[in-house]
Amino acid sequence: MVASYQTALRQDQRTNIKNIAAAFIDQTARTPMCANVFFGVRYLALPGALDVGIARFLPAVDAARREPVLGTEFYHGCPLYCAVEATGGTDAALIGRAVQQAVPALSLLRLHLQRAFRGLHRDQVLFELDGRYLIASGDGTRRRGYQRWREPIALDLSPRTPEWATSVETEGQTIRDLPASLRERIATALEWMDVAARAPSWKTEIPAIFSGIESLLVPEDCGSKAEVVTVRSVILQCALGEGFFHPGQTYSAYLVRCELVHGSPVGADVTGELQQLGSKCELWAREIIGASIAYAAQNQAPDVTTLVGSLDRSEAAQQACQWLAEHGGSEVVGKYRKALNLLVV
Repeated sequence: MVASYQTALRQDQRTNIKNIAAAFIDQTARTPMCANVFFGVRYLALPGALDVGIARFLPAVDAARREPVLGTEFYHGCPLYCAVEATGGTDAALIGRAVQQAVPALSLLRLHLQRAFRGLHRDQVLFELDGRYLIASGDGTRRRGYQRWREPIALDLSPRTPEWATSVETEGQTIRDLPASLRERIATALEWMDVAARAPSWKTEIPAIFSGIESLLVPEDCGSKAEVVTVRSVILQCALGEGFFHPGQTYSAYLVRCELVHGSPVGADVTGELQQLGSKCELWAREIIGASIAYAAQNQAPDVTTLVGSLDRSEAAQQACQWLAEHGGSEVVGKYRKALNLLVV
């Protein structure tokens, strides 16, 4: 199959490649299976079973009674289990879709517990899925496994030469010397980047990234924020003589952010692509935060409003807008200027 693909690629036989791809899909396709998936839940115990529609919560003793084939020892690790129905062609797809149902069910449960018990401490509602799972298929087969969730991994840099230390020290000292209002904005951006770094998926990562960047690039109450963020980020990096990330990716990612924030279903069929987009956004945001710090120090701006105002009036703004207009971004530039009432020079 691979040899056939390479041969067709060398010969630029696009139709042949499509046929090979179709044959490969036919050979590897599997009939989607429907199964009940049980996830362990740690840090929460309930007095009895609870059916919340999108999932069922079962105390360990009830889960063991329902699926006794694995033995009671499997259920000793968690006091509670979350059961959902899911469909997938592979175990990985099945578990992924089951997680997408289980996590909102946990969020719903958390919301109602906080509503019912107003004296609860925040730390008492940090229950979450455990890594253990059980797949109970309709054909009677049972499979269990363990999926590692994201947790901190110890990082020891002591044996290495700390070349990076000079960079962080320099930037930290630059932040220290900025006016208080700018320091607060930068702190907000850094906190949002922390949220993004700890986010369980791109669905929370992308909105968090743009919340951080907006604190630096969009202090105004204005419309067309996708355009304003995109254009100002290009202007900022141009002003510092730096290369800039593909503005089309920035713009597309902000539109995804808007869909997510407003509750629209996003990415059911393109999860992999959106995961990559989230990773690229995070790289872009790191550069934008560093560039904002450098530009603020260079221009001695007293606050972020003055900072972005000087960007909009700079020669770099003219150059960046011209480049964007020449490369398919004339509408984006137009909306940016209209949102901020900028006159074209």
